Amino acid sequence: MGGGGSLAELCCDSLKDFNPMVHVSVEKGDLSSFGVDFFEKLMLWLSIAAYLQPKKLSKRVAFYSVDCRVSCGEIFVDLQKYCYAKIDETIECPLQYQSFEEAIAIPWRSLPKRMSKLYFAMRVVERFEEVEKRKPGETSIADMANVLKLRNELCLAHSLNESEIPDTLLERLVVSKQTSDI
Repeated sequence: MGGGGSLAELCCDSLKDFNPMVHVSVEKGDLSSFGVDFFEKLMLWLSIAAYLQPKKLSKRVAFYSVDCRVSCGEIFVDLQKYCYAKIDETIECPLQYQSFEEAIAIPWRSLPKRMSKLYFAMRVVERFEEVEKRKPGETSIADMANVLKLRNELCLAHSLNESEIPDTLLERLVVSKQTSDI
């Protein structure tokens, strides 16, 4: 990244500057090797590589997840229960966020008609990586035939036209590479 450290380290420095009262740190390594105790001591975590949700925990941990593949990307925020007060009012306004698992479990046909094609394409690639037991970004052009087959199966299961997930978009996502700092 040009001498300044990893993307995670750069984001960490910015977050520390934004709120010096909060402890912010970077953990490197394979998230699947981190024990449940690691995640349970956190109040919030940020994943820059992909939708790497914590393992099954006794409590939900709030997190931000950013998944970037080539020039495509998306952000997911799970703040659990969050209350805020409107300016000049003493009434608290509660918000309840869905977990990542709940959000992606929504049937595709129930989503808004103008949903981004990228949303569907990311779900196909994530599902492929999960089925093939791959880490995020461990795909190549050699996987395209199987990714397209999985896209067809998912579209059929979700009553979605395959044209909503263009081959060219899937190919861009499949050939992209990622890093896994959190």
